[in-house]
Amino acid sequence: MSDHIDPAKEVDSGDEPMSNHSNNPHFSAILDKRLSRRQVLTGSLNTAIAGVFGAAGVASSANAADPTLLPPTAEGKRPLGLNPTLGFDAIPVTRSDTATVPFGYKAQALVPWGTPITGSAPAYDGVNGNSGADQEQQVGSHHDGMHYFPMAENPNHHGLLCLNHEYVDQNILHVNGPTNSPNGPRPKGEVRKEIAAHGVSVLEIKKTDGTWNLVEGNYNRRITAGTPMRIGGPVRGSDLVKTKYSPHGLRTRGTINNCAHGYTHPITHNFKCTG
Repeated sequence: MSDHIDPAKEVDSGDEPMSNHSNNPHFSAILDKRLSRRQVLTGSLNTAIAGVFGAAGVASSANAADPTLLPPTAEGKRPLGLNPTLGFDAIPVTRSDTATVPFGYKAQALVPWGTPITGSAPAYDGVNGNSGADQEQQVGSHHDGMHYFPMAENPNHHGLLCLNHEYVDQNILHVNGPTNSPNGPRPKGEVRKEIAAHGVSVLEIKKTDGTWNLVEGNYNRRITAGTPMRIGGPVRGSDLVKTKYSPHGLRTRGTINNCAHGYTHPITHNFKCTG
C-alpha cells in the first residue's frame, strides 16, 4: 500500500490547487501515521503506568483527591494525562471544512482579507477585485500569527490586534488569475497588489454586546512587503545590512512570509516604520 498520491486522481477539495506533484509522501499520509503512532505510544504508556502503580490504585487515588481529575473515558480508552476539567464539552473529531466550537461558544469572522482599515480605503470589490493601491489600505491575505495588545482602560474589550499575512494565493488574489508572461515582466499592478497583500496589519478592535468590531482609528495601519523602514540600533550602518536599496545600511523595506509570531516590546525594537 503506497503513501503517495497520484495528482491525476486527486479530487478537487474546493480549496487551493495541488502543489505536491512529486513522489514525496503527502502531508495527510504523514499525519495519519503520526496519529496512529501516538495511539500506540499512549496505550503503551498507560500499560506501563498501570503495571507500576496498578490501574485501580491510580483511579482510586485520583478520585479520592479530586473526582474532576478523571475526565470521561473516550471510546473505552483511558486518557493519557490526569488533566483538570476545562469547563466545556469537547467537540467531536471532524473533517468538515468549517469552524467548530463547543456548545455555548461562537466563532466570528472579524477582519477577512480585503477589509478596509482606514477611512479613505475602499471596500473590497468581489467582482472587479481591488488594485494594488487599494490593497495597501486593506487587510492582507492568509492571516497567520497574531497578538492582542490590550488597552489599559478596558483590556478585555478594547485593544490592538496585530496579525501577519504569510503568503498570497494568486488564483484568488486576482479576479482573473495572475498574468504570466514567459517573454517579459509581469504587470506592475499585479505585482504591487501581491506585495501589498503580504506583511502585517495593525487593527484597533473593540467588543460591544459580545461582538468584536473594527474601529476606524488612528492606530490602524498596514505594513506591507514594500513599506520603507529606517534601521536603528547597533546594526545601523553595518556592512551586514548594506544593500542596493540602501548602500549605507540605513534603510530597508517591509516584511514578508512571516510564519507564527513573536511580539517585540516597543522600547527594544530597532526597526521604525516611516511609511
